[in-house]
Amino acid sequence: MRIKMGTVVPKKGTIVRPEAAQARYREAVAAALRAELGQTHQAIKTAMRWTGASERAAQYWLSGERDQAASI
Repeated sequence: MRIKMGTVVPKKGTIVRPEAAQARYREAVAAALRAELGQTHQAIKTAMRWTGASERAAQYWLSGERDQAASI
């Protein structure tokens, strides 16, 4: 039996976190990055090199503003 492709996003592996848990996660990641790299523009560039992410994504990670886990 062939699976119909491209019409439904698979549910397998999806993790839905409560908003409070997401906020704690964002803050923990931001605090760890700031402790390791500091808060300079060079810290953003270093995070970009480590992950291959965009500058804006690295800024979000350091600020704890958004959950960019999909970019990691």
